[in-house]
Amino acid sequence: MPMVLDEQVPEQRQDMPEIDVIREHVASQGRTTPAELFDGDGALAAWSDALSDIGGRNLLPLAPLADIVQLMAPELSELDGWLDFIRLLDSATAEVGGQDAAAQRAYQRAIALHDADKICAAIGELHQARVQWWTGDDLHSSGEVLLALGQCYAELHLLEASQQFALGAVTLARAYDRDELRDLVPRGLALAAQAEVLSGRWLRALRLLIPAVAAQADISPSVPDEAFFSSEVLAPLSQMASLVQAARDTYPELGPVIEELFLSAGAEEIRAAILDAPVVSPEEWTTAFGSAGFVQPPFSDAAGTATFAFSAHGVTWRITASSESDEDCCAAARLAATAQIAAVRLAGVDLCLIPGLLSIQAVVDPAHAAGTRTLTDDGRAVLAPYRGPDDSHSVFVEALVTTSTLLFSRSLLPTETFGERSMQAFDGSRSGQDFFAGRDYTDLFLQAAEGTAPTAVSPGQSEATSSVDEHPELAAVGGPGPTYSRARAEKRLAERYQMFPTLIRGTLNQLRQRPDFVETVATLRGEGWLDWHLLQAVHGATRNLPEDFDDSDAEVVTAFLRTPEADTVPGIAPERVTREALDVSRRVGILATLPMWDLELHLPDLRLDDDDQQALQSLMAERYGYWTDDVRHDDPFAGEPGDASAVLTSTD
Repeated sequence: MPMVLDEQVPEQRQDMPEIDVIREHVASQGRTTPAELFDGDGALAAWSDALSDIGGRNLLPLAPLADIVQLMAPELSELDGWLDFIRLLDSATAEVGGQDAAAQRAYQRAIALHDADKICAAIGELHQARVQWWTGDDLHSSGEVLLALGQCYAELHLLEASQQFALGAVTLARAYDRDELRDLVPRGLALAAQAEVLSGRWLRALRLLIPAVAAQADISPSVPDEAFFSSEVLAPLSQMASLVQAARDTYPELGPVIEELFLSAGAEEIRAAILDAPVVSPEEWTTAFGSAGFVQPPFSDAAGTATFAFSAHGVTWRITASSESDEDCCAAARLAATAQIAAVRLAGVDLCLIPGLLSIQAVVDPAHAAGTRTLTDDGRAVLAPYRGPDDSHSVFVEALVTTSTLLFSRSLLPTETFGERSMQAFDGSRSGQDFFAGRDYTDLFLQAAEGTAPTAVSPGQSEATSSVDEHPELAAVGGPGPTYSRARAEKRLAERYQMFPTLIRGTLNQLRQRPDFVETVATLRGEGWLDWHLLQAVHGATRNLPEDFDDSDAEVVTAFLRTPEADTVPGIAPERVTREALDVSRRVGILATLPMWDLELHLPDLRLDDDDQQALQSLMAERYGYWTDDVRHDDPFAGEPGDASAVLTSTD
């Protein structure tokens, strides 16, 4: 059993040491992590074999094994066999000790992973614990794990997913109305409101803060004044006071709206306490909340638009909806939460995404049926209405399909490869319940929030958005692209150095004699252009289709562009080969480099704006050697071929 390294295996069977003994041994050996004592792959394989053969029939020391797995979870969770092994271990633990024991183990592993700053892996374990506890009917533990999920998603800056699970804990507690569940309500509401605060949707935040304060007062009706605002669980009241004061001091137009929220929520009893709360100046609350980063300016939803935004895998999602429509806002939040949970599941999966902004407006159309075309050419997601629990599955599938379609639009992978890699993240070993918090987001929010969506006002705040922070665990996959190899690059570049001088033979014969072009070549080479960039740019800038050419057949067009020129061609206008013209041609030519790597552009060419073009260029440079890869070749711009040899490669 290849588990332990640098150790002598005794001939006689020995009992497994306690976990504290193992920790002490790790420290005494001067090792920095337990992983340095173990062959992780060997351990998982051996343990999996044992569990498969013996299972939980009281023949394995499951408790000590689970202790070691908990200790090693931060290292083992990165191995390919981790999920399959954990499924076996939890099944054996449940067989021996029941569902609650299995849930406790998953929860402990989640804590170990979280403490090791592996939040995505911790979320996976929390979902496992949640399923086990729900089966075991431990309601308070189920609520606690929902709050833990909400906190983990918040730490990843995935605010709508955080809010969804926080509100799931609130709904669970209210549904069963037990004394031991009452503390879940204010805690869940406070966490859900925090998502609105950080997103700049402060009117929606007030709709959650008001019931949060009332719920906390119901649990602790008498709290000494001096402790009232320092108590962590009572923070929503202080936070609400700050929001109200900020509105009064900065946006007088919001006064009637907030007054309406107080009155409609029946908050007269706490109104005085709120207005008498310690005043926080605009500078102070901007500093306090701004340290975590606003998605939008405070009270941005007062101007008629609510924004649901996050960043993951190099892509910034910005989903907007009418803040005057709870239906539209809930649909947008559902889409955002689904995309955020998918982003966690896709952590480490290389979809070769073009970085940049993905902007969508969510609109609910009563006539729209889930399963029909959702995305429109004008950047809208037309979504089906949610009318009740019977629609939960269909609107979720619509949100997941929309998420996948939007990701596909920014992926360079072929359709089949994209599908295969996506399915790796959604395999059968993980529960589909990862995306749900008991009910659809619409039910969760509307049953928790006080009042209705406010009528838009125009407080005149800045419409500029702040940057949406991407958590390091959700950073885009780096390194060489999925299809890249140096050998393949050399082969393709050698083919280009053979092809282009033939295709534009006449053009090159003419341009070599022109001092202005020779000077342009020298300038561009000095800026880092490689000769194959120059050849491709000249080809694109000079080989225009004749005016009477029938360009309706793509194969005919390709055949024309691949037909070699004669030795002489008509005079080429100077403006066709200026530095600016060649740069435009080179950037367009990047699209022509995609097939050589078996990549595809799924964004329509007309929607590849300047930012997307720059992002595509950056991706090709970082992952496919666009600015660095070259091979030895004859200088195509120095008279007749063979006159000079160019060595223009930094990776040669």
